[in-house]
Parts: sequence; structure tokens; C-alpha cells
Amino acid sequence: MKKILILIISTSFNVNFLFAQNINLDWYVGTWKYENTSTGEELIIKLKRSQFIELPIFGSGIVDCLVGVYRYKANNQTIVDKLDLFNLDLEPYDCPITLSSRKSTLLLSLSIIDYSITNGRGKFKSINVPSTVVYNSSSPKTIKWKLVIEEQEYFYYAQIDRFPEGTNLPIEIILTKVE
Repeated sequence: MKKILILIISTSFNVNFLFAQNINLDWYVGTWKYENTSTGEELIIKLKRSQFIELPIFGSGIVDCLVGVYRYKANNQTIVDKLDLFNLDLEPYDCPITLSSRKSTLLLSLSIIDYSITNGRGKFKSINVPSTVVYNSSSPKTIKWKLVIEEQEYFYYAQIDRFPEGTNLPIEIILTKVE
């Protein structure tokens, strides 16, 4: 008897979700900051509105989204600083941070590139795992970010294409709107 292995590969640009019924992307526009002075840790995120064309396999059409940049410091040393890219015409698929809303599913998705981790080819690690973002609209406005890292190195990836496990970015923080 022959055994048949069926492998279904699904690729997705954004896979971290915030469940919501009416997503107001304007609420997220601006600058958000997390700071822990005792450890010298700081994360600043800047977000602005954008759009991208959804591929036909995902339903086609124009999707409203937020694109952004970030700066991350640990032990009072800058690990990643992409804030200088903010005023450029950022493409959602190549952007350090993207938040998008799919009208058919009513989800807000987060995609982030960890510029502190590279594979053997020098490519940066894209974090594409389920995580949660919960917002508080009272004063001050905050975003609670819980990043869940699940490594999925498949047997067909060459060693040079694999990334080190984990992330150097904060896992669970609360960002406060500063601008």
C-alpha cells in the first residue's frame, strides 16, 4: 500500500488578528509609544493610512490599511530605527508594519518585519503568526499588543533560508498614543 502525503501550502500577507465589528482605521493613525525606563526598553510606532490592491485569489479589490514604521531600543541602545522612512510612499507589502482590514471577515491584521533577525541569505524575519491587538479608546488611548511567536520551519526549507527562533521585539506591551 502506498502512502500519499498531501501538503497544502497557504500563504498570507497578514495573519495577526484583531476582531472587531466596525474598524475605524483613523483611530490608529498617529504615533504610539511603549517605554520601560528601568530596562531601557522603548518602542515607538508611527502609522498612517494607505491602500493596497488585493490579489484575485483573496477576492480582489482595494483594501484600506495602515502602514507604519518603528524604532525599538533595548538596554538604552537602538536595535532598529526605521522612523526616517515614514514620509516615503510606503508599499504595504514591503512596509515595516502593516495593519489592514478585510471587509469580508471584519478583521484587523498586523504584519511586522523584525529587522533585528536575518536568515542565512540576509533577509529579515517577517512575523506572520496569530497575535492580538486590543485597543482602549478612553483617555489615554492605548493599544495592548501581545505578540505570539510560533516557529514553522518546514522540512523543505534549506538551512540557509531558516530564521533563528523567536523575536527581539517586545512580546506583550501597552502602547500609548502620543501624537
